[in-house]
Amino acid sequence: MRPNRDNVIQMDCLRIGVVGLAAGLLCMPENGLAQESGDQTASESVSEQAAVQEVGVQVFLPEFYTQYRPETAFDIIRNTPGFQLDTGDNGRGLAGSQGNILINGLRPPPRGTSIYTRLSAIRDEDVERVELIDAGARDVDMQGYPVLLNLVIRPQSSRRVDGNLSMSRSDDGSESTSINLNSSINGENHESQFSLQASSNLNHQFGNFLSSTSDLPEPRLSEDSRSNMLFHTLTGTTSISLGEKSTLNLSATNHGMDFQSRPEADAASSGIQLLNGFVVTSNSASADLRSELRDDLDLTIVVAASQNESESTSSLREAGVSSRFSSLSESGENAARATLRWNMTDTLVVEGGATWAFNYLEGSSLFTVDGVEVDIDGSVARVEEVRTAGLGSVSWTPNTRLSATVGGRIERFQLQSSNAAEQQFELTDIIPRANISYSFDNDWVLRLRSERAVAQLSLGRFLASTNLTTAIKTAGAQLLEPERNWTHELTLERRFDERGLFRLQAREVQVDNPISNVPQSDGIIRPVNIGPETIREMQGELDIPLDRFGLPGAVLEFDGLIRESDRIDPLTGFNRPVSRLPPYSWQITLRHEVENTDFIWGFELSENAARTDYWLTQIREREESLEVDLFAEWRPREDLRGGLRLQLSESVTDARQIYDGVRTASNQPVLFNTLDRERGASVRGWVEWEVREAVKLNFSLNSGRDQRSSSHVADWAGIDLYDAQRNDGRVPSIYFSLRFNR
Repeated sequence: MRPNRDNVIQMDCLRIGVVGLAAGLLCMPENGLAQESGDQTASESVSEQAAVQEVGVQVFLPEFYTQYRPETAFDIIRNTPGFQLDTGDNGRGLAGSQGNILINGLRPPPRGTSIYTRLSAIRDEDVERVELIDAGARDVDMQGYPVLLNLVIRPQSSRRVDGNLSMSRSDDGSESTSINLNSSINGENHESQFSLQASSNLNHQFGNFLSSTSDLPEPRLSEDSRSNMLFHTLTGTTSISLGEKSTLNLSATNHGMDFQSRPEADAASSGIQLLNGFVVTSNSASADLRSELRDDLDLTIVVAASQNESESTSSLREAGVSSRFSSLSESGENAARATLRWNMTDTLVVEGGATWAFNYLEGSSLFTVDGVEVDIDGSVARVEEVRTAGLGSVSWTPNTRLSATVGGRIERFQLQSSNAAEQQFELTDIIPRANISYSFDNDWVLRLRSERAVAQLSLGRFLASTNLTTAIKTAGAQLLEPERNWTHELTLERRFDERGLFRLQAREVQVDNPISNVPQSDGIIRPVNIGPETIREMQGELDIPLDRFGLPGAVLEFDGLIRESDRIDPLTGFNRPVSRLPPYSWQITLRHEVENTDFIWGFELSENAARTDYWLTQIREREESLEVDLFAEWRPREDLRGGLRLQLSESVTDARQIYDGVRTASNQPVLFNTLDRERGASVRGWVEWEVREAVKLNFSLNSGRDQRSSSHVADWAGIDLYDAQRNDGRVPSIYFSLRFNR
């Protein structure tokens, strides 16, 4: 691992660069920051044309998103009513769907740059409009999605640089500095974009209560620590026109993250010392060729490669014993995909193709107690996975109301692991999918979806691991099957007015063979495929403009979900709910732009129901309090606005049943450990000022929140054994950012 001194030096260099660049921008002449007027005029005319209503396409113009104070295209997308971003199942080579986002009518390259990074590199000022496209509304490959979001970007000048600089400081010595730079170079036959995201964060981390165990029943409070994280992502994309009917898209990304924690200088040496660190580097690239062979026939060829290296270390010192776990791994993927899309008629589209992917992971791990190595099966492992598939689909759109797609793929999977050297696992799956969408005369839309899915294996499960806080050692998997599931979904939706939305969705997910860590006959805990699980959900979304109820400018949003789930507990054999899934959750938001004033006010309420998590040696019941946020905003001028946000106090209670070893059908808990965490109310004030054209300054103050945590331990009969608590005061902070465009 790299020493902390290097991290501090790099942070100082980044901070100096940010301050210098900010000073230069504020002194720069205004004409150096303005966009070309010709591009602006052209884009305004496009906005007017976009206002024309198109059947099956809903358009949101930039003015709609002003209320959310967006800075990037990602902010715009996550605030689009009735849309949820799906990045696709890119982990499965290139055989699966490629997400539900289009940029200027085209899907982003499937490798090289994550969709989050790509969207975060697009300024909100560059978004011309957002289009929600229903299945069948346009000649677009929906890839099984009922709705796609098309992000229309304004024409760009030949050369441009824009970015965001930010710094924050906290009263406990925490500080962060980040920079985000984007540039574009456009020519007659090519368009290129480059972006750099870099940050440095020094944070104070308060100690917290760890779960008690049967061997260590007393309250376990870890010491305070300091953490330092360096992060960077460098991306580049180029689109090259190879004539009137062919385009080559190239994309590459370099990513790095370095996190280290160390004890506070004045931390009590008698406490529990829990430290972590990791270094991750990754490189990826892709090439995407799209060619129109005929007016009715399109060819797409994609090749992609990625390589990742990861090193992590964690250590725990408690009761005079020092334990340490470290791992080092290298992984990679090579993939290729070719598809032909044939528009047979105006209403019928046929698509076919093939994919191939090779994934591997090679690594080692080490667990020591007081310097003595503890042997765990799978501490050194190599695993290779090969997937090949043939795919096809037929889409039928007889009119603007009805759209249907039927398709799927036949996929062959091969797995070889050094943990089972004499065995090679092979299987073939038939993976169908079907989607139907129908629009009624009164603007109601009904959608049906049924799909078989084969998930991507996490190759890291083949490498042994250790949880230091629970002392659970997990051996590397020998042979695993990918999880297979069926998803059935029914959606009823209606959009009304400019902002109104009603959506009711019922979904059932049946997982045939989920993966879980389970003790084997030899007593070793390792990941294996277990029995089926089922998840049933009903989700409702309602956005109501309140103009008709006498509150012009007000919008009420409601999002709620109810859920039931069941699976067979692999440890006890009894039926139980699936861990981590609360039976219900809801959120209500009211936002009111007061008519004929410069004021906006509102609130957000949200709650998750209590849930139960089933671990190897514990059962945890988690209960969270209602979350309440109140906000107000004042806009005295077009270039100046500010506001306040109040977050009320919150609490989380974890009631844990502690077992002596792994849970079974016959044993009972030996301890009850209740961990309570409370956070007080906080107030944040902010100001946003457009200093000059294309230069925007943000400033905010946060009061911080006082925190109280406690650990209560009782025996199996409910008799109190131990009680401890900790109180931490508020940590005020200040934040500054500068956005610019040149």
